[in-house]
Amino acid sequence: RKSTLRTSGGPRLVGMAAPTTCAICLEATAFARLPCCERADADASTTRFCLDCLRLYCAHAGLPGSGGVARCPKCRGAWVAVVEGRVVRKEALVATCRVCRQVRPIVGPGVCDACRFGLRDPLRYRCDRCGGVQRIPHPMYRTAPRPDAPSSVTWACHVGCADYTRWTLVAEDLARVPLGDRPAAWGDARDEVYRRVREDLRRRGRRHRGDDDAAGGPEAAAAPDGDDDAGGGRGPLAPTGCAIA
Repeated sequence: RKSTLRTSGGPRLVGMAAPTTCAICLEATAFARLPCCERADADASTTRFCLDCLRLYCAHAGLPGSGGVARCPKCRGAWVAVVEGRVVRKEALVATCRVCRQVRPIVGPGVCDACRFGLRDPLRYRCDRCGGVQRIPHPMYRTAPRPDAPSSVTWACHVGCADYTRWTLVAEDLARVPLGDRPAAWGDARDEVYRRVREDLRRRGRRHRGDDDAAGGPEAAAAPDGDDDAGGGRGPLAPTGCAIA
């Protein structure tokens, strides 16, 4: 039971923590439940998010093309989206991707979530062996310890090696890597995403949207269930530059 302390400013409760507010807007006190990392007793957590900020977070931190799917801002493992007024976890069937030839969650016509993203925006990479530059339809940067370091997995080189080699992201394409998909080893980008969401809220002149329509800002896209999802493109050395069977 809380005791009361008399002070010059009037009575106050002793031992009662200040009310938790949304970790993004720092105002809301009504929170959405994250299905991946919050149990029924999530009220005890000090890191919570309101539904409106989660919707905008998914828009800013997600990958292009899925209509609002992004990594959970709390556990950074699962992929979530705001659907019909609640946060849901996105799952997929598991099969062999026709691009990277790895067994992964399939979210498109025979392709995994990572390759679907890569096919929509193939970034340029430099071969760690021959130095040639090639567009690769797979987010090879996900296994790089730094933006300027080679990936830990391989992909077919069609520039000068005709073999599977490691790749480093071309510096000019770094800005095209979504903040919400940058490896944790590069540093936590969530603060930058939070800042963009707050700017978005200020531009709107209000914190709550009042409806459940699609959020403004960049779209988000489907993505894999973990950070170690770069496959290695183990299919035949296709002349197009992709390992497609």
